[in-house]
Amino acid sequence: MSVQPDSIALIEVIKQAVPHLPLVIDDHNKSFEAYGLDSIDTSAIFMGVEEAYDIAISDKQLEDLECVNDILKLLAVQS
Repeated sequence: MSVQPDSIALIEVIKQAVPHLPLVIDDHNKSFEAYGLDSIDTSAIFMGVEEAYDIAISDKQLEDLECVNDILKLLAVQS
């Protein structure tokens, strides 16, 4: 049985990668761009996720990651 990724833990990984992110990420479907993040910020998030969850995210997968829920779905598939 696989363990579902924890959104709270993922938010902490994201906040560590991008410390200037708003204190509350209340909409997991809101795009990273809508939170004011640029490509450097999102790259830091993806690298933090790869390290924290010991996964590799392909370039194709990166194209589809636009919000927290997208990352949660990816983690669910890879766990």
